[in-house]
Amino acid sequence: MSKILFLGHEGSGKTVLMGILSCYFETAGDGKWSLNPKNQDAFTFMEFVPAALAAGKWPAQTTLDGIRRFEWDIEYDGKTYSKIEMVDYPGEAFRALFDQSNLTDILNNLRPDC
Repeated sequence: MSKILFLGHEGSGKTVLMGILSCYFETAGDGKWSLNPKNQDAFTFMEFVPAALAAGKWPAQTTLDGIRRFEWDIEYDGKTYSKIEMVDYPGEAFRALFDQSNLTDILNNLRPDC
């Protein structure tokens, strides 16, 4: 079984991509493929984000107090083929963590003093 990871800086479209996938699986047509939400955050995401995209609105930017974890199964005819786990966090938080000027400080703080 595979897992899929979406990783990117702020504004790169991670949430929008997952919203489009949600829309696709809702309207796939053959009735056999499905995106099955596995936790409450994923149910809520599928209720609001595809509707916002269909109305021509982008999802709101994720804030530090709005970080959520979503889990879905991609299923065909009731059998799980892949899992998607998405942690929706502000991309700028990731950028700040791995910014080269901060990386040395982060690594130094992880090392035990000799």
